[in-house]
Amino acid sequence: MRHFLGLFKLRIVALLVFVSVVSLILAGSGAVEFRNLALLIAAGTLASAGASAINNYMDRDIDAKMKRTKSRALPRHVFEPRIALITGISLIVVSVFLSLSLNLLTTSFILLGAFVYVVVYTLLLKRRTWLNIVLGGASGSCAVLAGWAAATGEINTAALLLSIILFLWTPSHFWSFAMVYSADYARAGVPMLPSIMSHREAAKYLLANTFALFIATLILSPVAGLGYVYLTLAFAAGLYFLYLNVKLLENRGVAWKAYKGSGVYLVAVFLGIALEVLV
Repeated sequence: MRHFLGLFKLRIVALLVFVSVVSLILAGSGAVEFRNLALLIAAGTLASAGASAINNYMDRDIDAKMKRTKSRALPRHVFEPRIALITGISLIVVSVFLSLSLNLLTTSFILLGAFVYVVVYTLLLKRRTWLNIVLGGASGSCAVLAGWAAATGEINTAALLLSIILFLWTPSHFWSFAMVYSADYARAGVPMLPSIMSHREAAKYLLANTFALFIATLILSPVAGLGYVYLTLAFAAGLYFLYLNVKLLENRGVAWKAYKGSGVYLVAVFLGIALEVLV
């Protein structure tokens, strides 16, 4: 059961569901219908878990070459690869039926998120270009758009800016992680940014991306009508995240701390949104 659950990358699933729920709260100005919330959580969880299972199926060969992933279920042959594939497809199909109870736009974004992660990122880009995680970040963007659509049935400027924040956050989050495991990615032939250029050059890209992310979170305040509660959290967390990225220019040992800090940063920003709207 532990190996089977490992197919779903539940921490990533939880993070995507969290941002989609906060997006729903913001879109509805705090007025949340329990039915819509429950359906969004269920459909988002199943689609994200299903996409992760298919990702495990497609990456089982390179997972076997990396120290970090060689203990996963498929590289260790704990069960047949087709089980992961069938399970992933089944979960996505069920998520579609659930999300259709909300509206077609929500279903479209949930399906698009799964498509970007499985096809665009895993199949087409991951083994070919360092832009893999940059363009693959659109998968997370779809989560917040799905949450917004679940509340309103439409998308506006604030929703698009929120999706841009997720799009920019993904490289800042993953590149610091890839710095820690750059040798693993090089061994498997996966061209993650830190594995194809010097540490300092990769850190410059990461810092520039994080600065753009920081600016986007500040712009969200006037666009979405968010006040001092949000701005305080977003500004303070953003400065700390930038500080870690600056230190990373000279000290590779900060990479793991920057990776963990990116997760805390995203939670702080979206928690600020929720607090601003609800409190």
